[in-house]
Amino acid sequence: MRWRRFLPVFLAVGVIVLVALALYRYEKEKQALPPGFVFASGRLEGDTITVATKVAGRVEAILFREGDEVEEGRLLARLSSREIAARLHAAEAAVDAARKRLEEARDLLDQAQAVLAKRSRDLERFRRLYEKRLIPKSKLEEVELAWKQARSQVKALQARLAAIRAEIKRLEAQKAEVEALLEDTLIRAPAKGVIIRKVANLGEVLSPGGVIALMVDLDELYLKAYVPEKEVGKLALGQEARIYVDAFPERAFPGHVRYIAKEAEFTPKEVQTKEARVKQVYEVKIYLDENPGHVLTPGLPADALIRVDEEAAWPEEAP
Repeated sequence: MRWRRFLPVFLAVGVIVLVALALYRYEKEKQALPPGFVFASGRLEGDTITVATKVAGRVEAILFREGDEVEEGRLLARLSSREIAARLHAAEAAVDAARKRLEEARDLLDQAQAVLAKRSRDLERFRRLYEKRLIPKSKLEEVELAWKQARSQVKALQARLAAIRAEIKRLEAQKAEVEALLEDTLIRAPAKGVIIRKVANLGEVLSPGGVIALMVDLDELYLKAYVPEKEVGKLALGQEARIYVDAFPERAFPGHVRYIAKEAEFTPKEVQTKEARVKQVYEVKIYLDENPGHVLTPGLPADALIRVDEEAAWPEEAP
């Protein structure tokens, strides 16, 4: 079993050989790249859409699965709503009671206005009688007092009606607020997309802002890639690109460059070799023009050719 002592050496040699082969393949592909193009490699990504709660509550139902494609507005989850429903019932009862008081006050106002109209006619008649000296002044003053009392009653009821209307307006606003809270217990998709992760679980109690799920719009995917510092000067926003993925070796997905980082960074740690990680690179985002059938999903590794010369002919085969 003496060979076991040399096992670490054999493994180290094997790793070196694999790295050398990978670097050799990269250099060969680089040499085979047609003129007028820049090669980029990375992963497909999409802007994450967070599905979150507006109110606190316990998750009573989850109506989706990871991987589901959903339309904007689709019901995804439901929170407990018994307490809010009780508040809504109380608000509705308060509005109904105020409206009944309003009707009663209107009836009283109609009666008071009828009395005032009669007192006004009486006042006019007794004034004419007084002018003709057919009645004493005391009788006119008695009729004037009755008219003033009827007028005060009408003004008081008008003020009461205005106060009840203001109260109804306030109560209806409170009711609308509770209705909005009740609607907020129904968690709907904020946009179209695909569910990439279920975050909350059934029965879990969430605070306002608690995350239910994460989504991504499959029609807005982009390749997040890195271009060497010496190549970035050839790039410009709007340049055409073609994206290639191993899952569809015979297809090229068109796209356009829509983001170029202004500052360089070291190659991210997910790059395999240490030598490559110390290189200065620029982040580039190439957005897909379309994703037919939503066959492409976030996380897929992909390569791209960016055409930096408009006269250059696209290669027939993938890089």
